[in-house]
Amino acid sequence: MAASVVAASLIPKNQKIFAVSADSTLVEVIQLLAERRILSAPVVERLAADGGRPSDVLGFIDLFDIISYVLLAYTEDHDTVDGTHFRLWCQNLRTLQYRGRVFANHAVRDCINMSGLNPFKAVAPGAALSDVLSVFASGVHRVAVTDGTAMVGVVTHMDVMRYFAQHPELYQPIAYKTLADFGMVGSCDQISTIRDDSRALHGFHHMHQEKVSALAVVNNVGVLHNTLSVSDLKCLREENFPDLLLPVDEYLKKNFPHRPAVPRTEPTTTFAEATTFLSSSGVHRLWIVDEFRRPIGVLSLSDVMRIIREQLLAV
Repeated sequence: MAASVVAASLIPKNQKIFAVSADSTLVEVIQLLAERRILSAPVVERLAADGGRPSDVLGFIDLFDIISYVLLAYTEDHDTVDGTHFRLWCQNLRTLQYRGRVFANHAVRDCINMSGLNPFKAVAPGAALSDVLSVFASGVHRVAVTDGTAMVGVVTHMDVMRYFAQHPELYQPIAYKTLADFGMVGSCDQISTIRDDSRALHGFHHMHQEKVSALAVVNNVGVLHNTLSVSDLKCLREENFPDLLLPVDEYLKKNFPHRPAVPRTEPTTTFAEATTFLSSSGVHRLWIVDEFRRPIGVLSLSDVMRIIREQLLAV
C-alpha cells in the first residue's frame, strides 16, 4: 500500500508556503522561521505581489546555512577555546555586538545552501513515495513539489511521518519491532554529545563539523538532561549575538525558559510508539537512554525515513 502514495498526498492540507526575498536579511529570515515554527524557507528573486505560489525559486535557506554563516564570522584555524577555533575578537563583547549587526543585516541570497547539506531538490506532484524518500536518502530534509511553473508545496520528513501516523496500516509490518531491532542502540561514546558547561558556540561548531542537527546535552557524569539543536538558533538577534559564548545550559535557559523535558525513551520502545510520539509532539528526535539516563542512541526523523524506505519499500 505504501508504494501507491504520491508526493501530492504528502503535502499537509492548507499548507502555506512562506517564501523570502533574496534581499531579505538573515535576522528577518530567523524571525520568520521562529514565528512560523518552521526550519527553512524557499528563497525567491521577488515575492509574488498577490501572495501566490513561489516561482523562480533560487533555493532553500535553513538553519544549517545560518550556522555556517555564524561560524564563518567566528572561526579560523587557530586560537582555540574549549577545542573550538575562534577569532581573537570574539572574546570582546563590544566587537561581538558589532558583528551581530553585520550578521543581522547580511542578505539571504549569499547564504543559500551555504552548509552544502540541503540543496534544492524538486519532484512532480505525481512522484511516488519511493522517489521522495530517495531524495531524502541523499541527505536533504525537504523536497519541493513543483508543477513545472511554480512550487505547489513542500514535503518534509515530518510530513511523511505524520501521513503514516494518520494511516498506521501502512507500516503495520514493522510497527511492533523495537528500536533495538533496528540497530538504533549503541554505546554512550557513539552519541554526539556536549557538556552542559561548554560554550553554545562550541556546540553549533560541533554540529557543523559532524553534520548532525542536534547534540545530547549531558552533565559531568554523562546523564542526559537537554538537547542543543539547529533550531536553537531561532532566538538569535543582533542584540543577543554574544549569547553564543554562554555555556550551553545558560544559553538554553536564557533563551528557552519554558522548554519541556528532553524527550527520551528505552531500547524496548516499539517503532509505532516512537513515531506516534514524534508525530504528536512535533519534536525531531527521540533520545534512547540506558538505566542511568545516559544516551546510547537516537531515533531521528532521518532514521524514520530510512527505515520506511528500507523496510517497507525495499529501495
